[in-house]
Amino acid sequence: MKIKKRYPIIIAVIVVLGVFFLLMTSMMPAQGAQKDCDTSRGGKSIAINGHIMWYDIFGEEKSGTPVYILAGGPGFSSEYMEQYVMFLAQDRPVIMFDGRCSGRSEYTEDLSDCIFENYAKDLEELRSRLTPDDDIILLAHSGGGVTAMEYMTAYEDNVESVIFVSSMASATDVFYSGEYLKTGFPPFNQKYANAWFSANIRELYGDYIANKDVIGILDHCDINYALMMKNCGKDKYDYKEQLENSQIPVLVLYGKECDNPMTDKNAAENLHGIFENSQMYGFEYSGHFCFAEEPEIFEEKVNDFIKETEI
Repeated sequence: MKIKKRYPIIIAVIVVLGVFFLLMTSMMPAQGAQKDCDTSRGGKSIAINGHIMWYDIFGEEKSGTPVYILAGGPGFSSEYMEQYVMFLAQDRPVIMFDGRCSGRSEYTEDLSDCIFENYAKDLEELRSRLTPDDDIILLAHSGGGVTAMEYMTAYEDNVESVIFVSSMASATDVFYSGEYLKTGFPPFNQKYANAWFSANIRELYGDYIANKDVIGILDHCDINYALMMKNCGKDKYDYKEQLENSQIPVLVLYGKECDNPMTDKNAAENLHGIFENSQMYGFEYSGHFCFAEEPEIFEEKVNDFIKETEI
């Protein structure tokens, strides 16, 4: 009799666990969505290592060291950064680039080759085609910092300096956001999941913006949700030992006010402590997007660093 009374409890537990598993599967999807490379808002497409990717180049005729912009996510288009880094194009080429299956680039269902090692290979192939005679400066935001670290380990001789902006730390540090309690969980269909993520972007990132004047910075940003969850939740990395002897000059920037827990002061101090030739600065009134929240100081810090380190 007692066993029969326990049946409803056991069934309820199984149901809860089943729902939890389905939700976690939704958050960590096995496949992505398919999409063509989108140049309708400008830019160009290029075939690299079996993927069609979006890029654009500004200040192409300038003679300074080229700067390659690595957007966050991974999975985000670099569009949200564009207007805030154009000051660099006054003296040097600035290359905006959406990596494989990210942003405005082509998306494929199979994301198995979307790993940081391949992101760095794609970046090197792009460099060899666009600016083959030059070393480069990397300016990497958020999850783009991991691609920068991979590139530094594999192609150190091609890197003049690196600017980490609210970057992830040198090793995997998974953070599960409580914002899903506000937005609900994403659809299983990844095409709809991308739209869901875009529709809820202010809820998901609003707490990480101190200057509410730029709350809409991601409103028109293309995002591959499945790729972001794969790289941030499934793929593991640790670059500490590989980078701790690097002589590459590094600038580490972060927002003091309310940066993302994965990219806050602790992450900045982690990176700053690894590199022998490193500078660090925290923006007093910024969260995760210091280049938009305090653009004048951002421009000053970046320009000063490049002038100090440019060969």
